[in-house]
Amino acid sequence: MSGPPRAHLVRLADLPGVACPCGTARRAFADAAAGQASLHLVEVKQDTERHYHRRLTEIYYVLSGAGQIELDGELRELTAGDAVLIPSGVVHRAIPGRTPLTLLNFVLPAFDPADEWLVPESGAAPWREPGAAAEVAPGASESRCRAAGPAAAPSAPATAARSSPRNAPSRPGASVPRPRTTAGAG
Repeated sequence: MSGPPRAHLVRLADLPGVACPCGTARRAFADAAAGQASLHLVEVKQDTERHYHRRLTEIYYVLSGAGQIELDGELRELTAGDAVLIPSGVVHRAIPGRTPLTLLNFVLPAFDPADEWLVPESGAAPWREPGAAAEVAPGASESRCRAAGPAAAPSAPATAARSSPRNAPSRPGASVPRPRTTAGAG
């Protein structure tokens, strides 16, 4: 019989920084919260990478600085005090402005590095409408983040859930580039 849930206290600034598509993240609670959630302190870098998550939902809260957030190709301004809900399947990246951009990232369920997918700058859609054929667009590619380990296709289908029709415009013929598999990649 297991005991009651245990509370945890961490000092985010004391956690080691880990490279992520938006910069450097200090990740807390991924293991301690029994997979329920994790919290990341993110220092956004200049050359951020477009990415998405198939299962994870993120909430960004801007602590300091200013910049932009790209959500499915649309740029929105960000300043301290702003919060952004990023459902699974939404291609996103934070972009710093003239001042450093620091944010808290609340991840639900807890962060899983195997569910971090890079999207090429070519603009190829990384998701598909339900029932659409999953095929690779000519010249498009997609890869799992470098920190996620060997790139291998997950067993789950690549369909991304959308929260509302406004967030999921109809894209006839949209296709999902499959993850690259590279022997000996790491």
